[in-house]
Amino acid sequence: MVEPEQFVAGSGVAYLEVDWSLLVRCLSFSSPLCEPANNTPIFQKAIEKACALGAIPFEVIAGTPKTRYGARITLRLTSDKSQFIRDFELDGHPWGAPDWVGLRIQGEGPLVVKAYHQVAQVTPLSFEEKLRSRLDLVMAALHDGSIETYWRFRGVCPWPEFVQMCLEGFSAEKPDYDFLPTPDSLPDAFCVSEKCKGGRVQSISLFADHRALPDDATISRLWTQDIPEQERQAYELALAAVRSTGQRRLGTWHGMLCWTLERSGDWHKAASLLFPVPS
Repeated sequence: MVEPEQFVAGSGVAYLEVDWSLLVRCLSFSSPLCEPANNTPIFQKAIEKACALGAIPFEVIAGTPKTRYGARITLRLTSDKSQFIRDFELDGHPWGAPDWVGLRIQGEGPLVVKAYHQVAQVTPLSFEEKLRSRLDLVMAALHDGSIETYWRFRGVCPWPEFVQMCLEGFSAEKPDYDFLPTPDSLPDAFCVSEKCKGGRVQSISLFADHRALPDDATISRLWTQDIPEQERQAYELALAAVRSTGQRRLGTWHGMLCWTLERSGDWHKAASLLFPVPS
């Protein structure tokens, strides 16, 4: 949920020169030893088509467990998006034309196109008033029968306090989870999202942006500390693929880290890897 305007400028034309085949194969591997999914070309062609229509990639998502996240990339749409919307079958979206689009594919499943919108008014369901009053809406997604809303926390507080505020209306117990690396407390550096379906909150995601995080090497070491070897290899391969594509933005490859708590009590997590300026 990184706001792409911070990281992307210029035309999508330069991205036509990216070796998408290499990048997509890396993102589609569950580990460096596995064969890519049979539908890898579908994902590659979708990205190439999106860029040809002027969309600008700004992040790759490296999530764990890999079986949940698959391969994901997010793109910003330019002002002239009519052809993109028609070609990617988004012209019937109830909220109109999206501002950003996520392309994703999981295993041998179909290509999924997820639209993100800047919306004027959405009310969070699970957050207490003391938190609601300090949240600014960033964007929302209406997808697969669910509504996801993404909010930036206004102000500053310690990360454990932020986590407690976000989860106290959703989880009755203190979360049994180690957040590594633990984000620093900086103004406006934390975000939260909730996913709702049928008027019921299904999950809460907690975000820390690059300003609250350590250097890339420290992130990589701590981020992979609690995940299986195969998952670590998949994350490292995704990071290496992004790094090979161009020049690093903002002095970091990690735009955000995200931790998600499901209603079932299960946790999963993802890293937003900033797409570089093409070499």
